[in-house]
Amino acid sequence: MRPSPALPLLEISVRSHPSDSELIAHILSSVTRAPVAILSVSETEIEIRTYRPAVDDGNEIVKRLYEEWETAQEGGWLSSTPKLQIRLLESTGLAQDSLPPPLEVGDSLTIVMDPRIQLETSRTVVVITGAGGFGTGHHPSTRLCLRLLEKCPIENRDLLDVGTGSGILAIAAAKWGARTVVAADIDPLALESARWHARLNAVEDRIRFVRSDLARQIVGRFDGIVSNLSAEMVEDLSYQIYSKNLLQPGGFWIGAGFLIRDWAALEPVLRRLPFLTFHREEEEDWAAFLARA
Repeated sequence: MRPSPALPLLEISVRSHPSDSELIAHILSSVTRAPVAILSVSETEIEIRTYRPAVDDGNEIVKRLYEEWETAQEGGWLSSTPKLQIRLLESTGLAQDSLPPPLEVGDSLTIVMDPRIQLETSRTVVVITGAGGFGTGHHPSTRLCLRLLEKCPIENRDLLDVGTGSGILAIAAAKWGARTVVAADIDPLALESARWHARLNAVEDRIRFVRSDLARQIVGRFDGIVSNLSAEMVEDLSYQIYSKNLLQPGGFWIGAGFLIRDWAALEPVLRRLPFLTFHREEEEDWAAFLARA
């Protein structure tokens, strides 16, 4: 594995009472614009963690978090004041015990967050350090996308990853044999993180990065599309896929990032368009679908 490009990170960690975990995770994700990982600590305390590039203003993040928490406490929605810790991590000096262990997803994929780890395995290994905090595979919606993608015919196919974040879905597709992957995101920091991870996984030659608001700046047709987005964005993207004719005949679309309760409103939208939803999976409170053009 080639040496890691240098990209210092902010590790943002919050400890709170388990009863507050959902609200704290939502606030942390909203303020940092990044997926979060909920790590069990004890029956009375949980840790919620995310990562952002060190180019971010840590002081501004702290200020906004405490403002959100104060509002939540005034409304009686938090049982206690969360404990916040921010650390600067150099990519060459990540403490191994500060990162989650290798994560197995589906039948063939393993995700590691420390590029120094060398696994003796026949599984496909994707290294996602959390640089930028844009998706490490530890969130249920990301795992749902990966498990569905593993079941799809992607070898020698052309794919589109909308809202690529860390690039984890695009990288997994490339390692599973995709011919090309267009990875799109509106956030330039996300694209920076995704490019960095693509180089780290030695698949940058098969991934093209495009700054785009969903698929608005995307041209071409694809054998498959993956998207890990909110319910509102999934609905918006569904019309773009149809109006821009982005899917080849028989192509697939994997959509995730929304809660199970959102499916009742999303399914009729897909049914009105020429998508036949034939498979849906759930994990915890999250859902994902696999549809065909």
